[in-house]
Amino acid sequence: MGNYIDFENPSDWYEFVDTLYPYNPNSTRRFVRVHTTSLNNPYFLREILLQNYPKDTVFCVTNDIERNSKGLRFGDDSTFTGCTFQKVVHFFETMYDRGYRAIVLQDGMSLERVLRANVILQNWADEINSAKFNGRPLSPLERYLYAYKKATQFAYQKSYTNPTLHERMASIIESDGEHVVCLGYSGILAELCKKVGIPCAIQYFDSTENKEGHAITMVYLKDERYDINGAYFADPCQDSRTKNSYARHTSAILKRQQTDNFCLNAKMTIVSPEQTFAFITSLPKKLIDSEFLTQNEEAELEDFTVTEDLYERLTNVPYNRDKVKLADMVVNSILYKHVDLDTLYKMTANEFGENGPQL
Repeated sequence: MGNYIDFENPSDWYEFVDTLYPYNPNSTRRFVRVHTTSLNNPYFLREILLQNYPKDTVFCVTNDIERNSKGLRFGDDSTFTGCTFQKVVHFFETMYDRGYRAIVLQDGMSLERVLRANVILQNWADEINSAKFNGRPLSPLERYLYAYKKATQFAYQKSYTNPTLHERMASIIESDGEHVVCLGYSGILAELCKKVGIPCAIQYFDSTENKEGHAITMVYLKDERYDINGAYFADPCQDSRTKNSYARHTSAILKRQQTDNFCLNAKMTIVSPEQTFAFITSLPKKLIDSEFLTQNEEAELEDFTVTEDLYERLTNVPYNRDKVKLADMVVNSILYKHVDLDTLYKMTANEFGENGPQL
């Protein structure tokens, strides 16, 4: 196998790890787990190098992602925040220069592959953050709708031989959406939103009939320009592109009652939404501390910090659909610069299901 390792199937990775020391005391090849939080220690890298590990040592970078009380992650653990990403790159480059090649993420994906996907995701975020309409930066709602278009661009496709392929952002983006299901869409949207200053997290559903569950997102939108201020649900999987239709926005901003109706019809129960709400409303301070946001974006985040007891009210706040469509037209005018106003209107109407999204 050599020093370079990269596992497509996590099951194969876990079998491989069991052959390494200390899991296999008789093995001459070592396994060392590196938590991303350790990289905050300025002396950690030096301490690792002083250990003088053999060059075939396997280093596994484990991303620490917050989870709800059921152990379900609020975000994608193959995605790094801005500051953590730089530290991971520095760790990788330093170790690589010292002759260490076996550096992977926790599921056995090569760090090179994960970093490539993170670069693409960051490029999307940079594209959104730098976009302007009539000389002004995009508002929060406009940035969110831009991110939603990115997340729904892939056609649903399930891998029956390797489920993790369609759940992790790195696998989906790096393969250009070769395999993607609901958790993958939600993970991409949640992580991209956070990179453009929009608090967002994965929200889970359990089946009441022992079938597969479902994953969507919860997003906090406050935008005075479009008179919207609430915590909403979004189902990018439901809105994603198919082989025969464009992506839509019909499930981009759902009130809680709409989500409750979905649960009733699909025979599902929503998993700890109050915990998801508490997580996204704690994100503004975390985003300011960890991401490279503009001063305007930081001010917006600081302005809408809310408390958990507002869950009941903020998840059922109405909004003006026409104003949301107007925000969508702004984004479409940026993406399709040479399209006339009438065509932009029709594109937006299609995205909101008014004229049908068929190709």
